Amino acid sequence: MAGLYEPDSLSTPFLCPSLLMKLIVFINAIIVVSLLIGCSQITTVNFRTGLPAPACNADPGSPPSPIMRFHAGKTYEANTILANKIKPVTEYFMKASGRYLATGSDNERKAIVDTLLKWSEVEAMTDWGNWEATVDSSWSTYYHAMAAIFPMVRSYGLVRKDMDLDQIMQVDAWLGGLIDRVNIDAVGSGGRFMGMWYYAGRQDNKYYQLQAINMAWGSIQGDNNMFDGGLKAFQGAISALRADGSIRKESGRGGSAIHYSNTAIMNLISIAEQARAKGVNLYSASYQERTIHTAITFLLDAIEDPRLIVEYAKRDTGSSFKRDSIYNQNLRFLSRHYSGEAGFAWAKIYSARFPHSDITSRLQLAAPWLKKDEPVFHYLSGMNTSCVVSLEGQSSKN
Repeated sequence: MAGLYEPDSLSTPFLCPSLLMKLIVFINAIIVVSLLIGCSQITTVNFRTGLPAPACNADPGSPPSPIMRFHAGKTYEANTILANKIKPVTEYFMKASGRYLATGSDNERKAIVDTLLKWSEVEAMTDWGNWEATVDSSWSTYYHAMAAIFPMVRSYGLVRKDMDLDQIMQVDAWLGGLIDRVNIDAVGSGGRFMGMWYYAGRQDNKYYQLQAINMAWGSIQGDNNMFDGGLKAFQGAISALRADGSIRKESGRGGSAIHYSNTAIMNLISIAEQARAKGVNLYSASYQERTIHTAITFLLDAIEDPRLIVEYAKRDTGSSFKRDSIYNQNLRFLSRHYSGEAGFAWAKIYSARFPHSDITSRLQLAAPWLKKDEPVFHYLSGMNTSCVVSLEGQSSKN
């Protein structure tokens, strides 16, 4: 009898060899996946408490190869290509630093150090192409450079103390050079100005992001001027808020008005957290009764009723995503990607700082995944925010 079954002398059916092999492979795959799923909740343990740390258990995978050509073409599609190019880089450093924070593992630390040394040795990301002319987009080059730099700097801050002097000098020179470049004023493509002073006058998310980077680098280098720049940027942001808490520049960005308002707040929370680590409470900074809480409240109001931002969004103060419109606002940042990436990552930190506030209740209502103990990160936060607050919570209970 031909086909799946062939009778033997006892009329016992058996699988034909080719199908049997496929089935074995399939079953083994199921077993491997099952084992991975089962282990994903128990592999990372907080070495300080001995407790499982699932929020820190995002697997960084293999270290990324250095990006040599950091070119941003002028089209929307080219910008997307560069964004996708740096994504595995930023995710690696955020996941790896979270694992290291939790485990204190020499292997985790060594992997971060080796990656930084490899990238600095070849001077990765220093070829920006013809960004000062019209071939490559200057704003995209600057923005994505900052996006890639921040998680690297945060990771470097964790491992630098255990590196040799020669290694420190090598990475300092490379990362410091990149940070200098995004700070120095320059005329980019189409006569567009870029750099510290230009961004300072704009009071937008790119300026806050640049100052978050400067704070992190200033902390590493013991440069109080760089660190203080972040404090001033935060205070400037609060004083520039409208009375209702809306962020002037970002609320005018068409269909991405809510998205970019959220982006600016994420940058400001990054600044506030770095200040908090130095004993400075920016969460209480105020100007005419406006605070960061005022900005977050307006953001939540607009999320719940996007009509509140429409009149501001019409002012066209900056670009927006193509698929969004003034009356169809981009709220995709509220979702958490299965990898752990989320544009609402900052809300994990805020929820931990103010666990009993009405704002936190509203944040968790807008994004229910905030209540879960799982990895959450975003390159604008520079780290696995969920991991950090989870480890703090475990330590406070012991």
